[in-house]
Amino acid sequence: SSGINAEYGGNVNIDSIPADIVFTIKEKPHPIFERAGDDLMYNVSLSLKNSLVGSDIIVPLIDSPRGLDVRLPPLIPPGFSRVIPFHGMQNQKDGAKRGDLILKFSVCYPESLTPQQIESLRKILPDH
Repeated sequence: SSGINAEYGGNVNIDSIPADIVFTIKEKPHPIFERAGDDLMYNVSLSLKNSLVGSDIIVPLIDSPRGLDVRLPPLIPPGFSRVIPFHGMQNQKDGAKRGDLILKFSVCYPESLTPQQIESLRKILPDH
């Protein structure tokens, strides 16, 4: 939270000096973005298949009803991050500056595999 202080903005009384007014601003958490300064973080959950072969995703934006089309390359590991410059929050002091949008990737593994799927994976995936 941050505050704004208005000096001597309180009630004026003949017998006293006007008091300060202090406004406290509390930032509410956003349902899908996490803020770090002017940067925004967005968590992307990929299927195992899409993390291995790549995919196209649409990333929501904070200030647009349209999302941003992002092409993901093959082999995105869990914990990987990708920075999309100038798609974060507008800087409060300099409106011409913007933070970045940082995509953080997690990979969802299947809950089960058939014996045939396991055998296919053994044949096509390297041991190292």
